[in-house]
Amino acid sequence: MKLLAVNGSPRKTMNTGLLLEKIVEGAASEGAAADGSALHPNGEHGTIKQMMNGVGSVKVASTVLAVFMLTAFIVMGSDAFATEDKGQKSEVGMQEVHDFMKSCGQYFLATVDGDQPKVRPFGTVAIYDGKLYIQTGKKKDVFKQMARNPKIEICAYDGKGKWVRIQAVAVNDDRREAKQFMLDSYPELKKMYSADDNNSQVLFLKDVKARFHTFTGESRTVEF
Repeated sequence: MKLLAVNGSPRKTMNTGLLLEKIVEGAASEGAAADGSALHPNGEHGTIKQMMNGVGSVKVASTVLAVFMLTAFIVMGSDAFATEDKGQKSEVGMQEVHDFMKSCGQYFLATVDGDQPKVRPFGTVAIYDGKLYIQTGKKKDVFKQMARNPKIEICAYDGKGKWVRIQAVAVNDDRREAKQFMLDSYPELKKMYSADDNNSQVLFLKDVKARFHTFTGESRTVEF
């Protein structure tokens, strides 16, 4: 991320300049390429008292613009950091969930059929196009249940005292390339499915909340 701090005030040691300097320092400490070279522009400006007396109206506009830019810098800059950080955490969390599910070999997926919970073992999981995917067949009851109610839960246990419970919404992806990616990831599925058989179906998970647990009582949550 690149940030440029602009100060419309000529007094480099007063409030606006000092505040902008702190913002630049903070942005740099978070890894941003922060440029403060425009903090102290050259030029003569009227004093606050002159502005209040109606002198130097151009300078008033300049000061108002500087205040606006400072506010926008703070709001947009902080949001940008938050978005970037959230994005990084989402990618890391997704990869962690994928790797854990993969290491377990099998996991259990729960759906709802009317008012009756249904659960069965699954084995497919892959990351494709920045999303976490599973695979099933359109002819199966589990697919029909997810079509009626896409809210699902997954539980995977590693056999060593650690498990993850995943709450998510399953979304169909009808793209052929997505189906083929899953089949290539699990070649054994090609004995039962093909990307063009109108049966194989891949679904990606959204609104994911994954809770990792251990028998020692430790737990944490990742979301993506």
